[in-house]
Amino acid sequence: GTRFEGETLEDELTQFWKRHAGTTAFDLLPCPEFGTLDAYLSFLRGDTGGTPIVPHLDVALYGGAQYTRLLQEVEVFLRLTELPGLIRAEDVVQAGGLSSGLHSTAIKILSHVGHDLTLRRIRYISERVGNFFSQQKTMVL
Repeated sequence: GTRFEGETLEDELTQFWKRHAGTTAFDLLPCPEFGTLDAYLSFLRGDTGGTPIVPHLDVALYGGAQYTRLLQEVEVFLRLTELPGLIRAEDVVQAGGLSSGLHSTAIKILSHVGHDLTLRRIRYISERVGNFFSQQKTMVL
């Protein structure tokens, strides 16, 4: 039979991008500043600062090691999430109402502004993890 040699993270993400080209359900990049998959991969390699953000990015891995690397990548993806736009003073006043404290006001604003963005990130993560397990199932069968 054919022996699976594993994949680099670049291989994984390139296939993922091809499979989900044109999707509107989630974003393929954690923030628009990256612009391209190559720029995101360069960041993950640590090309801008020296130390790799995701270790073993260019090593072909499979199984548990590949899954661990996937979890590292999606954690970075989630941590790079930025709230779109500025929060205006009017938003703070409206969310605060008459008696809300700063903490509850911040929670109201973030839950309103960040809810859709967080759902998009969760969809990305679920698709990445789902693709991994589909691939593993194919290799076993």
